[in-house]
Amino acid sequence: MKNRLTKNLGLKILSVLIALGLWMIVVSINNPKITTTLGPVPVEVANANVITNEQKVYEVLEGTDFINVRVEGPRTIVDKMTVDNIKATADMKQLTFMDTVPITLSVVGVEGTVTAESRTKNMSIRIEDMKRKQMRIEVDVVGEPAEGHVIGTVSLNQNVVSLAGPESVISSISRAAIRVDVEDMNSDIQLEKQPVKLYDDRGKEIDGGRVTFSILAVNVDVKIMETKTIPLQFHISGTPAAGYAATGEVINNPPSIRIAGVGNTFHALQSLVIADSTLDITGATGNKEFVVDITRHLPVGVTLVDDDFEGNVVVTAVVEPLRQKTVHMPITNIFLKNIPEGYAVAVDDSEYANGRVAFTVRGLGDAYELFDGSTAIAEIDVKTLIPGEGELVEGRHTATATVSLPEGIQLFDGLNITIVAVKHSTLGTVNEE
Repeated sequence: MKNRLTKNLGLKILSVLIALGLWMIVVSINNPKITTTLGPVPVEVANANVITNEQKVYEVLEGTDFINVRVEGPRTIVDKMTVDNIKATADMKQLTFMDTVPITLSVVGVEGTVTAESRTKNMSIRIEDMKRKQMRIEVDVVGEPAEGHVIGTVSLNQNVVSLAGPESVISSISRAAIRVDVEDMNSDIQLEKQPVKLYDDRGKEIDGGRVTFSILAVNVDVKIMETKTIPLQFHISGTPAAGYAATGEVINNPPSIRIAGVGNTFHALQSLVIADSTLDITGATGNKEFVVDITRHLPVGVTLVDDDFEGNVVVTAVVEPLRQKTVHMPITNIFLKNIPEGYAVAVDDSEYANGRVAFTVRGLGDAYELFDGSTAIAEIDVKTLIPGEGELVEGRHTATATVSLPEGIQLFDGLNITIVAVKHSTLGTVNEE
């Protein structure tokens, strides 16, 4: 038996080896080794706190954050592989003085031997100081509301954002804002989760991918108000210097204003009447000019519309020298009162031709131009002619009359009338009150 096992031993071993070789040839023909490239494969960063703990940030330079990987192995395995079977890692603990980090490759999720390698051996990074900034969130309103409407108040549920990131990026940020479109809107607008965007000093949007935001979006409320134009009215007080009068004309520039508002107060407002104590022409000898800030006189909830008008109105009260002329009043318009009992007192009509009394008046405007004295009424208090506790002396007296004149007309230098007093008799025409 032993001889049979050892007989031709060399040939038997050779046969086994040939069989194994043939088997391997068959296997290699049916499942050969192949090579393929998978990518892009993301490079994961490990131990990033090595940098961030130093209050610094890093940026992976283009071309080293995703790489292509060459894999080699049996066709039955390699043909089924995807980028998910490749893990690429850059461990910041291995950071070099050249700001590069070796990339380690491993094959995961497959059974069998597969090798992996990449031409990109290192991740390249740029390291910067970290900078923080807090900014107010602005609102960029675009478009125009519907005709007859304007934008009122704009409010945000949060109006401040805190930013953190590379110094080069944070330093370039000039403003943070959201965008709201109000084109043809005629009612209030409420918008939620409007993204906060960053801009440089030229208005160019900055990519916020490397910036950490305390808030990414905000809610905004935009009030839309109605508009209308109303006239202005100013009441002037005070008395000009002697010999001068206010014509009643008040010139204001602008004569009207455009306002915006909502509600009953706004709808009821048809004009803005201003009686400011500063509009005083006392002692004026010519036109007097005032500057009035009308914003102090607007009702609550009503605002000015025009951006180029701050609310200052120039008001001019027209003051002119009084004109003077002589007019005539019928003596029948002169009345006497407080005539003592037992006396007859009358105007001495012999002193006044045609039964008319001449007197001088001053004034301005249409009322003055039309006034001829015929409608004036004069009154004489006879009691003023009696001295002390005595009696009225018979004969002629010069009495000062009180004259009632139309508004805007003044009596100049008074009016003295000659009257005659007689006991128990009548002289001329006497009109008793």
